[in-house]
Amino acid sequence: MEQNKIEVIRPTPFPQALFKFRDYDGAKFLVAIIFVLSCVYFGDGILTLFNWTNKWWRPDFILRVSYFCYHMFLFTIVYCFTWLVFDKRAIQGYALTVFSTILGIIYIFSPIDLIPEIIPVVGSMDDAIVGSGSIILGVSSWFKNKRRRELSNEVAQLLGEKKYEEVLERLLRNEGYNVKRLDIRGTSSDS
Repeated sequence: MEQNKIEVIRPTPFPQALFKFRDYDGAKFLVAIIFVLSCVYFGDGILTLFNWTNKWWRPDFILRVSYFCYHMFLFTIVYCFTWLVFDKRAIQGYALTVFSTILGIIYIFSPIDLIPEIIPVVGSMDDAIVGSGSIILGVSSWFKNKRRRELSNEVAQLLGEKKYEEVLERLLRNEGYNVKRLDIRGTSSDS
């Protein structure tokens, strides 16, 4: 009688997946081209910011910084979209981390607020609460995604060792189920 064998092949993470050209299809090729163009666009924003012919105290420095921030924002969007196309399993937590953290920092330093700064205490608390809350949401999302990746690595290792019951138990516990093992006599015991 032949036994079924399971081979676990780990997916290639995002930055390395860009260089696996054999796995490209039309969508990945198009997104890779857009990503390369966004890298050039981001580089142009850096060069514009650090063009030393104009010193920082000149009036166009604010315009240069805002131009750079715009380039960085567009690059971040394209980077996350590229990540989504090349590595769907890891994008959820990291995209939320990146966007939530960036939006929190922007909100703290932005002159546009829900409650204007004219109102003495409440205006400043608005920046602190909304901005720091967004940053905390981003950091917690990063930790959740890290834990999910550790769980998938543990499950892949257990599958390689052919410990299928432990795999099922870990996955069910991760989803919040209480797993009870039955003894040979039929009595249950919590594990």
